[in-house]
Parts: sequence; structure tokens; C-alpha cells
Amino acid sequence: MTFRHLLTGAFRRKARTPVVADQAAVGAPPSLRAAIALHQAGRLSEAAAGYQQILEIHPNHVDALQLAGALALQTGAAQEAVELLARAANAAPRHAPAWLNLAQAYRALDRPDDVHRALDTALDIEQDFEAAHTLRGMTLVAQGRMVEA
Repeated sequence: MTFRHLLTGAFRRKARTPVVADQAAVGAPPSLRAAIALHQAGRLSEAAAGYQQILEIHPNHVDALQLAGALALQTGAAQEAVELLARAANAAPRHAPAWLNLAQAYRALDRPDDVHRALDTALDIEQDFEAAHTLRGMTLVAQGRMVEA
């Protein structure tokens, strides 16, 4: 389960809807659609610039924050990803995928307590969120907590 899956739509929730990218593109302003297309095409610096332009105008644009965070994580900038994804989660506190994405970034920084807190929030919002349950299990296994997984 990676942020690449978020961008390709390969990682889907129970209702078979993509977590971020495809939903962000539907009804999105042309600038966001263009940045998503650049991101999916692997033109990462151009995509980052596109997300940044959106965030300069709309600093709490949830989709731009999540996608910029995904890009940051994809390029190894996990701390930047946490900052962007925390902003996204705080801007949309009842949006379970935002908390899942933040948990992914915390996992990249090896911060299991923060992973669990973010996943708890996601699961409080959406109890049957399979991706959050999966990530929780993976995190528990990585911690050697097999019985709890």
C-alpha cells in the first residue's frame, strides 16, 4: 500500500472508490487536474509546482494538500509529507482518507504511536475502512505485536 496507489487509483476503499486522486480530479479546477496529470505522468517537479500554486491561493485546499503530501512522501520527503497531510486532516477532520494518508506518512518516519493515533481517528470516522484496518495490522506486525494484529 503506497501513495503511488493513491495516484493510480489502484488502492481502493470498501465502496471501490479511490482514496484521493480520482476523486480530486472529478469537478476539480483545471489547475488541479493539470497537476494530477503531471503527477501521474511522473513529472514530479512540475506537479509539485502546480500543487504549490493552488496552495498559495487556497492554503487549506484538501485535495492539493493530500496530493502534495503524497508527492512529498513519494520523493522521500517524509517530514514535509507529514506537515502537508496533517494540514489536510485538520482541514477536513471528518474525512477518513486524510487520516489514513497522514498515518502512511508517520509510518515512513517510523512513528508508530502517531500512526495508531491517526488510524484511530480514521476508524472513528469510518469503522469499516478496510485500508485503515490493513495499515493498522501491518504496523502492529512491524512492531512484533502479532496477537493484536
